[in-house]
Amino acid sequence: CHSPKLVMSSMVFEGSPECMTVTRKWMHPDFMLGKCIEGVGDDRYKLSARQRKREFAWRADKFSAKFNYSGWPKENELYPLWNPADFRRDTGGFSIMFEDVDYLPFRMGHTGFHFHNYFETTQQLRTKYMTYGHPVQTADEMAIGEIHPDLDLMVDCVLGKPSHQNKHRTLPKRLHDFEGRIPVAYELNGYTMARHLELKSIILEDERGHNGTWHDTSNPRKAENSN
Repeated sequence: CHSPKLVMSSMVFEGSPECMTVTRKWMHPDFMLGKCIEGVGDDRYKLSARQRKREFAWRADKFSAKFNYSGWPKENELYPLWNPADFRRDTGGFSIMFEDVDYLPFRMGHTGFHFHNYFETTQQLRTKYMTYGHPVQTADEMAIGEIHPDLDLMVDCVLGKPSHQNKHRTLPKRLHDFEGRIPVAYELNGYTMARHLELKSIILEDERGHNGTWHDTSNPRKAENSN
């Protein structure tokens, strides 16, 4: 359990099947032997709350592979079990990527798909960003595109706006023209544009509007936070 993860690479779709991000891949999904996971493996090797950053959070540095488990007793037969926070944050494993991506546009080799920020209402989306691991406490007072650079990209993609000022880029053509592998459901005739237009309607009807953008407010916000 020293470095038990098998780390895959995923193609990222931002809110819509027609908003495939082409300037990044995420290293998800991950796999791990059950014996290394809390609730499955031997509880004798479970870290206590004091050995973590806080209760239920990720492990303290000296109990991680990055710092060579300097705080873990050497006589133990196994390295510490991983909880969900460790599983998401900590490094330690092997990366697996299928395909020789040289023949694909944007070098988009991948082993899976990440459907990011898929939602049915903008309120659900704001609730996520107010409560997840990196909360934006004023998300309920902001336009969707102001909340996070990923949402900024999603709004510009769905509304057909230029994305040259965004942190990332999306596929500049329809998904069915992409040469690589895509989700099977996205091969259904008409599905991707139906979801795309549904999301467009949701964004246009949002009570906070859709003109505010993260790339217009990020520099002032950074300056404010540095004071």
